[in-house]
Amino acid sequence: DLRQPNQPPTIEAEDLVILSDSNFYEVNIELGDTVRFDVVGTDPDNDPVILRAFGQGINLQQLGMRFLTGSGMGRVQSEFSWTPDCEAFPPNQN
Repeated sequence: DLRQPNQPPTIEAEDLVILSDSNFYEVNIELGDTVRFDVVGTDPDNDPVILRAFGQGINLQQLGMRFLTGSGMGRVQSEFSWTPDCEAFPPNQN
């Protein structure tokens, strides 16, 4: 029984460009404008895929960010949206 090795899943944000020098996505918007894009997780082996978002040291929902957890076989797509306001960027407390 010859089995192919498991291939890693990929994740990408549709309609966004990765910065070549950092391997990160960057979005520039004005306060009050909405940033919206689809996040796509794909597994080339058609294994189960789960997309979920969380922040390190921040609560995405408290900042008004919306991202619904999605799951499926092989490919999952979910929309991220956020309309930042001044409360998301408090003044420096120094």
